[in-house]
Amino acid sequence: MFRVLHRRRQSHDFTYLPQQAYTHQSKFNSYFRALQYGSLLGAQILTFHKLQALPLARYPFYRWVDWVEKVAVLRAAAVVVVVVVVIVVVVVVVVVVVVVVVVIVVAVAVMIVVVLVVVVVVVVVVV
Repeated sequence: MFRVLHRRRQSHDFTYLPQQAYTHQSKFNSYFRALQYGSLLGAQILTFHKLQALPLARYPFYRWVDWVEKVAVLRAAAVVVVVVVVIVVVVVVVVVVVVVVVVIVVAVAVMIVVVLVVVVVVVVVVV
């Protein structure tokens, strides 16, 4: 009895589906491989355009689809974090460089003014 109930409960598994499910599974195996080893852009395109259009509950790999979507979302989040960190680092470096250049220019200008004032004072005192 338990086995029958268990089999009914697990009726969505690929072992109890018609042969058509196997063709769909083999068709999307390459997509999963591409998601695991492929580019982030391909994963995002596949996740948001291909997989969401599928009637996932009908096929045996819907759990894998959920996992692949989570992996793609994590990859996208990782890329967003990396891009934000890179942008922040670049902005900080640019700000530091600009501040250093401004400090150097102001220091040189102050030195020039001090030298001119000293020269003027010396000329006025001597003459």
